[in-house]
Parts: sequence; C-alpha cells; structure tokens
Amino acid sequence: MGWFGKRKAEIQIAWMLLTRLPAGQLKGPAPALAEASWAFPIGGLPAGLVLAGSYLGLVGVGLSSVLAAFIALGMGLFITGAIHEDGLADCADGFGGGQTVQRKLEIMRDSQIGSYGMLGLFLITGMRIAALSSFEAVIQLLYLIVALAISSRLVMVFYLVFLPAARPDGLGQNAGANGGRMAALYASLLASPALVYLGFSAPLSLAGLILVAAIFAAIANRQIGGQTGDVCGGGQILSETAAWILLTILL
Repeated sequence: MGWFGKRKAEIQIAWMLLTRLPAGQLKGPAPALAEASWAFPIGGLPAGLVLAGSYLGLVGVGLSSVLAAFIALGMGLFITGAIHEDGLADCADGFGGGQTVQRKLEIMRDSQIGSYGMLGLFLITGMRIAALSSFEAVIQLLYLIVALAISSRLVMVFYLVFLPAARPDGLGQNAGANGGRMAALYASLLASPALVYLGFSAPLSLAGLILVAAIFAAIANRQIGGQTGDVCGGGQILSETAAWILLTILL
C-alpha cells in the first residue's frame, strides 16, 4: 500500500470511529489508532454541517427555534451515533459512582447507564438545546458550528497523545505511541483553518473550548490516571458545549 493508500485508510478509520456515515471498505490491514488519530478533526465536518444546516433550514421554513434545535441535535446524533454522549455518560457514572480507580474503570466499561450518567446527559442535552435555539439562523452560525465541531475533535487527539492511558487494553492504550506526537501535529494543521477562523470570529468561544478541555483532562487524570475512549468522547462534547454557550454572547 502506497502513501496515498495509507492516508486514505487512516481517514476511513477515523470516519468509521467518529461517524455512522459510509466509509467504504478497507483495502489491506487496518491502520492503528495512533496512525489514524490525525484525521479525527475530519469527523467534525459532517457532524457540524448536518447539525447547523438542519437548524438553519428548519428555522428557515418556519419552525420555532426550540423545535428546530431538538430536530437538529437529533440529526447530529444520527451522524455521530451518540458516541461522544455515551462517553460523557460513562465518565459521569464512573467518576461519580466509583470509590477506587479500578472500580471507576469497571463502571465506565459497563454498558448500563446509571443515575450520574442520566443526569449528565440530561444537563448537557438541555444546555445544547438552549444554546442552539438562542442563535439567530444566519449563515455565520454554520461556519462557527462547523469550526467548533472540528476543533473539539482535535481535543480528542491531544487527550490520546498527551494523557497516559488509564487502562492497558482500551481504545487509547497505544494512541500516544509510534508517532503519536506527529499525529497531534498533523491534526492541528488539519484543524488550523477552523482554529484561525474561530480566533478571529469567536476568540472567547475558542478560549472556553480550550479551558474546559484542559479542566476535564485534569479531572480525568485525577480520577482514573489518564484517558480512555470515554474520556475522549466526554471531553469533546463538554468542550464543544462550553464553546456554544459562550457563542451565545456573540450571536
């Protein structure tokens, strides 16, 4: 497999992990997560486009902003398969319900959702609906939501590379190895148009995204000693939602 074929396969892996959209069949062995993580920001593109595009279109045909926000968020969940919300719920259950690191990790791996997870999903969904429904349906919103979707997926790459793996057999166990720092660099370059756009158009929103991502990273490191796939998903949705809330000041 040549250089182009390897990059294509890595994009396919990232696409399969972060979206439920068709990615085509892989030709040859699947790349490791460490090799594919640079492409994570690409996963934010369809999620942001569908969510913001649905909201603008539904408000444009006469639906109330609240109803449009409900439907648009549902479309976004359909695109991502709620992978980030699932990660947040698992983190809430584990961090809130476990007394030891081992027990926290066991709870996070359990497929059942507990009261902390339910409350976390209720609060984050409520905040996202409230924020989205407060936005005026203008084309600038599409650009901003897409830019934040891309930038918040970059957060996941930094978690995988710069936080230690909390368990030896999880999704992020080997993500920081074998060129993980280079993957973070390439992911940053890939997301740089979104970051530059936000820096000029919504610097407060970008600052909020970075701050919340850093705080959640510190919490995860204290709670379980590093990152897991759930931590990555939870950090993405929390940082993006914080950025939306701060975006309400601009729009």
